[in-house]
Parts: sequence; C-alpha cells; structure tokens
Amino acid sequence: NLSIKDARLKWFSSIATGIPKKKDSFTGELMYGKGKTPGVLITFLIAVISYGTWWSTKSFIQISPLLWAFVISILATNLIPMKGSFDQGIELISTKMLKGAIALLGITISALVWLKLGLVGVIIVLLNLSITFVFGMYTTRKIGLTNSLSILISSGTAICGASAIAAISPAIRAKSEEVGLALACITLFGLVA
Repeated sequence: NLSIKDARLKWFSSIATGIPKKKDSFTGELMYGKGKTPGVLITFLIAVISYGTWWSTKSFIQISPLLWAFVISILATNLIPMKGSFDQGIELISTKMLKGAIALLGITISALVWLKLGLVGVIIVLLNLSITFVFGMYTTRKIGLTNSLSILISSGTAICGASAIAAISPAIRAKSEEVGLALACITLFGLVA
C-alpha cells in the first residue's frame, strides 16, 4: 500500500510529466522512452544548446537561436537513432506548450502600443499585413505549393514568423511536414533579410 504522500507524489509526477501510470519506475520510463518525458527533455536540451550556440557566436555569426535549433534538430535526427521514443514529448511541446507560449507572447504587446501608433499607423500596419499575405498567397500558389503550406508561409511572412505559423497550423490542420517546411522557409527569409 502507498502512503498518502507517495500517492500524491506519484499522481503529481504523472500529471506534471505526462508519464502514464504503470508499474515501471520513473527511471524505467526515461530509460525505455515511454511517456512524454524523453521528448520534453530532448526539446529542452536542444533549446539550451541553441541559445548557448547563439550566445557564444552572436558577435561574429548573425544566426538566430531558432535557426540554430533547426540545424541542431536536423543533425540530432539524422545522427542519433530515436525510433519514435521522443514523439509524445515533442508533440506535447510543439502543440499545447507552444500555444501557451504564443499566448504569453501576445500579452507582451499592450494596447498602449496600438494607441501610440494612432489610427494612421494602425491602417498602415493592416495594409502592410494584407498586401504581404495576398502577395505571399499568389506567389506560393504560382509555384505549386499546397493550400496549407501557402497559408503558413504567407502568414508567417506577413505577421511575425514562426509564432504565426505555430498559431495558424492547428486551425488549418496542417501536416507536421508542412509546418516544418514553412518554419524553415520563414527562418531562411529572416536570415537573408
């Protein structure tokens, strides 16, 4: 029988880490790649390495932490055999946690910013967004991209890059491959600009 303290600890760890309630110990879950913990940890590790690489090279290489994360993720995926053991955690990070992060990012833009712009400024911003989106849709359709990929690239270019893509992708039910391609395009556009 579990004590009340042990039961609470087991319940909290299963909620916080997403580990299914099984007979395996926490260490066993990590070792065999069950649950969401391995994917969450590898995502966190890649983020830390990406920011560390950006911080240490920013004085002589102008590459964003996001692009470093792409490069490191591509290398890790191709060099380390993962066999799907990280999928659940990566899915959690790239869907639910990313939505929360985007919402927090939106909170940082206060209404005062819009008031400082004034009516003319807001109209110019909206026109700029609209023209960029329409031009992006026209261009991506002309080169034969899918509707979802066209929307993702156009909205990412017009609005705010990766966070726009992440916010829009669930609404249009974009495939993960399309999201990855759109993110790569937007990151490359930013690098070139």
